[in-house]
Amino acid sequence: MWTKERLLRGVLRPVQAITLATGSSLILLLLTWQAQKAEAALGIAIGPLVVAAVIDARRYLLPDPLLLISLSLLIGIRLFLACVHCDPRTLVYPLGIGGLVYLVLAQVSHRTSMGMGDAKLLGILGIWIADERLFLVALSASLIALFQSAHVAHHRGWTCRIPLGPALVASALFFWLWDLAILP
Repeated sequence: MWTKERLLRGVLRPVQAITLATGSSLILLLLTWQAQKAEAALGIAIGPLVVAAVIDARRYLLPDPLLLISLSLLIGIRLFLACVHCDPRTLVYPLGIGGLVYLVLAQVSHRTSMGMGDAKLLGILGIWIADERLFLVALSASLIALFQSAHVAHHRGWTCRIPLGPALVASALFFWLWDLAILP
């Protein structure tokens, strides 16, 4: 499960993946440091999702181990925030949203062109975003994928696949930074 081939699918070398994940997490921490919100700590979990999005853009596959790493980081940070704030809703509410989104999309994805990796990713993003902005993330990612498919169809025809993972991660990152008042 944790082999280099299974994790990176030949898209990135291990050093590149570690640099990309660590760099993106550190950049987010530096960007959100001024926000003075405990939610800024959730930016640590974006690193594995960025690597997964890069792999999805090339191989049309979201590696489960990378999603599991991000999920573990998010649950750990949410648990820490629940202990610090003495408020169990900080943990229970995001886990409920993420679980519900995953269960619904797992049933729907068998009948659509969306894969199970996208359903898992949206469930993880539900734990990360944890409110109504998740709908905006899904909507904006769908619009990005629509424009991307129109562009690709114009050049290659309608038979090619479009990865949804990079659009989901980019949209979630945008709305998360917007909520932290980093983006105007």
